[in-house]
Amino acid sequence: MDKIPDVILVGLSVGVFVGGTVWALAWWLSGQFSEIRSFVYQQMSRVEVNILDKLEYHEKHDDSRFDDLNKELWDIKIRLASKNIRIKELERKGGVKIDE
Repeated sequence: MDKIPDVILVGLSVGVFVGGTVWALAWWLSGQFSEIRSFVYQQMSRVEVNILDKLEYHEKHDDSRFDDLNKELWDIKIRLASKNIRIKELERKGGVKIDE
């Protein structure tokens, strides 16, 4: 009967040691996950800022290209309109018929 309290004491000691170790490792792992989570969020915000900057740059660049294209189209329309007016004037004055 003397050995039963020793076994209980050893079992209790092992249980406390294992429980404490598990608790300490869980606490350490929680800190590691917290650091990784904050690192991931930080990197995601940097990527977001980078992507938004690039999108803004390309939007401005596209706007300027579309403005240039729009101006060129207007120039072509004006040239075509003036050419049509000249042709109609020639037809009216000289009787020259130009088929379109």
